[in-house]
Order: sequence, then C-alpha cells, then structure tokens
Amino acid sequence: MKGLIIVGILVLFITACSVNKGIVQVSKTNEGENVADTTEYELITFDGKFEAWYSMNDSPAMYRSKEYYESWNKRYVTAWNI
Repeated sequence: MKGLIIVGILVLFITACSVNKGIVQVSKTNEGENVADTTEYELITFDGKFEAWYSMNDSPAMYRSKEYYESWNKRYVTAWNI
C-alpha cells in the first residue's frame, strides 16, 4: 500500500512539473513615452516657522498622560510575568 501511494505521488509530481506553460510575449510600444506632464501646482505656505516648531515640540509621548503609560506598563508586566 505504501508503494502505491509513493508511486502515485511521484506520478503527480512528474506531471505537475512537466506541464508546458505558454509564455506570453509582451510587445513594447512607444505610445506613452513622449507624453509630458503639463500640470503645474502652486504651493502656499501660511507660516514657514510652524513646521520647525512642530517638529521640535511634537512627540507621540506628549499625547497621553503619565498615568496612562503607567497603567499600560502594569498590564504588560503582569502579562509578561504570567
């Protein structure tokens, strides 16, 4: 019985690997290569120093209180210790 199963698997493996799959030929066209981007955008900046201030003063840690982080720390420590 084992020999029959092994022969069956071997036949399936050989037929799966020997199937000739057609290769698709893709032809290259030059239709979209010469198209130029003519769209223009205007950038309006209201306060140029805001970006510098925001990058220096913004922090994800400032979004929550100290008690919030302590309570999550207790939960994680308890789960880790279990």
